[in-house]
Amino acid sequence: HHQLQAEQETSYRLQAEVRRSDRLKLKVEWFSTLEEENRRLTAEAKVTQSSLESTRRELEKARNELEPMRQRLSELTMKETEWSDATQALEKRAEQWQQLHSSVLLKFDAR
Repeated sequence: HHQLQAEQETSYRLQAEVRRSDRLKLKVEWFSTLEEENRRLTAEAKVTQSSLESTRRELEKARNELEPMRQRLSELTMKETEWSDATQALEKRAEQWQQLHSSVLLKFDAR
């Protein structure tokens, strides 16, 4: 009876060690999976960072190309305003001359 009990205790101990071993094996597999996922995410982050830096450079280049166009647009808008003002002044002057011309003609016709 004593030997049977000792063998049962040994069996229980071995079963417990097998369960512990299985749990450790699952943990090792889980850590391995986590490490692999960490490597994948790190690589993905590097690619994303590189893409972001490239996009930032392209954006800065586009901004630099746009600035002279903005300046030129501003210059052209100012010239358009100046020409519009000059055109209005000339039209007003032409109207004044036409009125003067008409009044001179009326004076000559009245004689």
